[in-house]
Amino acid sequence: MLNQLAPSQDWAKLSADGIAILAELRFGPKQLPTDWVSLKTPPQPATGFPAEFGYNALRIPLYLVRGDVTDRDLLTRLMQGTSGANGEYATIDTETGSPKDNLSDPGYRIINHLLACVVNKTAVPDELKQFVPTRYYPSTLHLLGLSFIAAQQPECS
Repeated sequence: MLNQLAPSQDWAKLSADGIAILAELRFGPKQLPTDWVSLKTPPQPATGFPAEFGYNALRIPLYLVRGDVTDRDLLTRLMQGTSGANGEYATIDTETGSPKDNLSDPGYRIINHLLACVVNKTAVPDELKQFVPTRYYPSTLHLLGLSFIAAQQPECS
């Protein structure tokens, strides 16, 4: 996408490097990245921050699919990121793999459905196809998700 706005050979390398780093960020039983990471050798959750796949990290899969990353193993690993117990959406404690805070807003819930769309061609549920503004951050995620479906995955709508 950025290459369309500012053509450069550097974008492909930047993308590959980011995916390579993300491949190393596997913490806890679910092997998820944390919101904040120290890139000391080896990479580890940053001290002074909760070790969780939370509000910051949950946008990683959204940006990956919007950037045409289709690595099935990576997306499948990240798909479990916001899946809490009983199919609820939650931030995940990476040390235990347990769900923490429930995320019921459609903007959070759409992320795993986008991943399921890309990985398995599963349709996004009807209730997530309609945008109703809520809070800024989840509303932004929801709009980014809906625009992705319209532009790149219409078969999942």
